[in-house]
Amino acid sequence: MGLDVGTTGSAAMSGATVAIVAGAYLKTAFASIPGGDSGELVAEACTLGHAHPPGYPLFTLLYHAIVHQQELPGSPAWRANATTCILGALAAGVLQACGVELIAHYGITPRLEHAILSAGLATAYALSPLVWLYSTGAEVFALNNLLVVVLLWLTLRYLGATSSRTRDFYINLGSFWSGLALCNQHTAILFEVPLIACILAQEFRRGRVGAVQLVRWSILFLLGLLPYVYLPLTLMANRQPGAWGDTTTISGFVHHLRRGDYGTFRLFTRSKDGDMGMFGRIGLYVDDLVVRQGAVLIPFLAIAGATMLVMQAFAQPASTSAAKNKLPRALAKQQRTGAKKSKNANANSQSESNMAAPSQRESSKEASGDTDDVREARERQALAGPMLVAALTFYVVVFHFLSNMPMDQALLRGIQARFWMQPNLIVFLLAIVPLASQLSTFRDAAPPSIAPMITLAVASALALALSAYQWIIYHEISDQSTNMYMERYAKALVAGIPAQSLLIVGYDQHWTALRYLQKCEGFRPDVAILNGPMLTYTWQDAYHEAYANWGKCAEIPYGSWVNSNSQMYADGQGYSTVELFDKNTRSCPGGVYFTGKLNYATDTAYNETFTLQSFGFVTRIVPRAEEKPFQEWLKDSLTAWEKATAELGSELPPLEKYSPETWEWTLRRDLFDHLYSDAQLILEHGVEVKDVDLIIFAAASFRNGYENDRDGLSDINLKNLGLAFMSLARMLPHPNAEGGIDLARNPALEPLRDQHIRTAFRNLPSNAWHDQSARLTVLYWQEYLETPAAKTDSQRETIEATVAAIRNILEKSAKSSTADPGKDQDKNPS
Repeated sequence: MGLDVGTTGSAAMSGATVAIVAGAYLKTAFASIPGGDSGELVAEACTLGHAHPPGYPLFTLLYHAIVHQQELPGSPAWRANATTCILGALAAGVLQACGVELIAHYGITPRLEHAILSAGLATAYALSPLVWLYSTGAEVFALNNLLVVVLLWLTLRYLGATSSRTRDFYINLGSFWSGLALCNQHTAILFEVPLIACILAQEFRRGRVGAVQLVRWSILFLLGLLPYVYLPLTLMANRQPGAWGDTTTISGFVHHLRRGDYGTFRLFTRSKDGDMGMFGRIGLYVDDLVVRQGAVLIPFLAIAGATMLVMQAFAQPASTSAAKNKLPRALAKQQRTGAKKSKNANANSQSESNMAAPSQRESSKEASGDTDDVREARERQALAGPMLVAALTFYVVVFHFLSNMPMDQALLRGIQARFWMQPNLIVFLLAIVPLASQLSTFRDAAPPSIAPMITLAVASALALALSAYQWIIYHEISDQSTNMYMERYAKALVAGIPAQSLLIVGYDQHWTALRYLQKCEGFRPDVAILNGPMLTYTWQDAYHEAYANWGKCAEIPYGSWVNSNSQMYADGQGYSTVELFDKNTRSCPGGVYFTGKLNYATDTAYNETFTLQSFGFVTRIVPRAEEKPFQEWLKDSLTAWEKATAELGSELPPLEKYSPETWEWTLRRDLFDHLYSDAQLILEHGVEVKDVDLIIFAAASFRNGYENDRDGLSDINLKNLGLAFMSLARMLPHPNAEGGIDLARNPALEPLRDQHIRTAFRNLPSNAWHDQSARLTVLYWQEYLETPAAKTDSQRETIEATVAAIRNILEKSAKSSTADPGKDQDKNPS
């Protein structure tokens, strides 16, 4: 009595869901630009550019309208992040409404307690770690979640429509919306195919599909695709260096639309299907759903819900004539429960039970539950479960069949996981059915006077428990409100690079963040930044004029970047690495740099005329005639590191929060890799010239890796760490040993200052300094000898013999000290 949710109550509960989720998202949103594609997407939105395949025109246009609103707070990145928060919250609100619709389709009168329960499940979905992460930073997935959950809502509304006018309205709107959804993320089609097929089957079955209807629906679908017209138009009016693809020709447009640069409708440019097949990838999805996303119970509730809905569908009679006076079992139960009411009220109650908030425009006759349209709607409602299960199955199977992302790399697993949010919408939606059914059973069994309040309390407790569980478990790792790592890292990359320079970028995390900073915030316009892999595509020909009028020092030869050993190069269809370097070392007085990996690792012809020198986070390309001696290189390198670490700050992404599946983890990896590379060069030179300061410098770098990056320290660098201390142990006493050796001169170590290594050699007598080096040599080389690399090392026997000899000397020294305790009383070993 009196607690039926109704249209107004359902909308209010959806609005409450949006408000709660939006508050959680905005509180934990990224402080600056996230990793992945975010930087590039926001950069194209800032400048009305042309994003990577398939172009994302809807995202670009929508976010462009927001990031330029100067009256809004924050940077363009924060405005874009906040927009994503709102879109993600809206998706949760629509999911809540879908839950209410599905309850009605199962034959349960939606009441306030059911709306609250649906809100709890929608909030639990919104706070699952994947959805939370990609709803608080500028990415396409929150918008995709909103678009596809609206498709689900339109489908459920169609199934419950009790008039031809309402039914046609939802089909028409769904046709348009299906096209619009494809203007953002192509995975929307994996829901559209089974849903549209089921709807067409229903309409064909009743003879309502003819040429006129098909043409109308097709036109509406094409109207939804209209944002794609933006892609060629923006290139014609605003072609920019660094944009991706050429859609000004039909072939180029189709190539971009089908993601041809990655392989048609694939995720990755190279296939490693042999590593893990479709079933292996599905297994990863299920494991992630059960262990991380599903709040423990959701996947099992979804299975129960799917089973109940499918059983209801099979229980429905096949024909309208046979079904004329029959209802699904759940509906019949509700009829019996309401038998005490008047006949008129009972008829109205049945109509409310079976129709999911019917349109107010429907006639009272249709709402009475006694027309052919209503009986047909009852049949369609029973198809809700099979349609949702079909959409979920189709997505999971087809997506994981087409996905060719290598799963042996943690970062790529994290990239693929982004596409699991869409099927999880249906999983969380299906979970409402068994909970609502049990709640209704409980309500029927409770005393009528207190049943409404008890069921309301139980539903509220369940909703709160589901939401609170997700918040408590995942809030800490999902809170990105202080995450400035990508912005700081991008600034650190170019901190030491002088004006009028060219930087060739080889990694996505470098390119996207730098492109955002340049395009949206005007950062370092004096440096030309190019995406190296992008220069290899044949459509680069279309950008030759844009690069010629760029206004920067870079000069890009005509064609695309090709391997000098390839047939394309022999046919004059591109330029080589040597030609690119040669042109730009002459045109860019600040120099040419690259970060990441150069294209075509086997094309090393440039080694004849150029050398590569480490320069902080980047590598400088230097003509051999201008190569600097070691001491000058070291001075330049330390200066670059000092500027880079000043931008980077003193805090690295914490490992307990950022796993190898995150972009932030790659920043830490990149820092240590560059430190190890420099340390190896310095160690080699220090050993060669017997310079103790340089060897200690190298030892400090390797030791910081050992202490702060143990899992990432390679076996060869562990060997180098032992070698550094071995070299120190073999040297004569350092003249400044008594006064201490200041390791603070190495600014590269600032973000991961290791106090132990600094004090290990400070203010020690010469003999203690040597003893410490010897002990550490044994420690690290003994550990190295247990690694796989040591088993095939040609120097293994020498290392074993050295370790044994040093250990023997240390043991004798210890016995000597024990025999004469006053001998070393001045030592201060560390």
